[in-house]
Amino acid sequence: MQHILGIDIAKASFDTALTQDNRSYEEASFSNSRQGFKELVKWLASHHVEEVHACLEATGRYGTALAEFLHNQGFQVSVVNPAQIHAYRDSKLRRNKNDRLDAQLIADFGMVHFER
Repeated sequence: MQHILGIDIAKASFDTALTQDNRSYEEASFSNSRQGFKELVKWLASHHVEEVHACLEATGRYGTALAEFLHNQGFQVSVVNPAQIHAYRDSKLRRNKNDRLDAQLIADFGMVHFER
């Protein structure tokens, strides 16, 4: 089973929402550093995730290193235009916004647009 990993990234950290049964999420936060990237991979392994499609917004340079790291680990990665995520949020009539909820929204976007 392929999981979707929604990632809301910032300069110092990133929040993640991992799909479990296509509607619930396991969540975690990590530092936006090489060590944080390694911790993310360990966290995924602890959830028995072998395949993941990571989805994150194109936020300039903040997400580039993580996207490349995940790709080099053999995971599928999509870097999405933030306008698409914003429009998707509007289509869901969601008004609340924080890093945890944004990671969930990005995971939900990935389930709708990328799941096989």
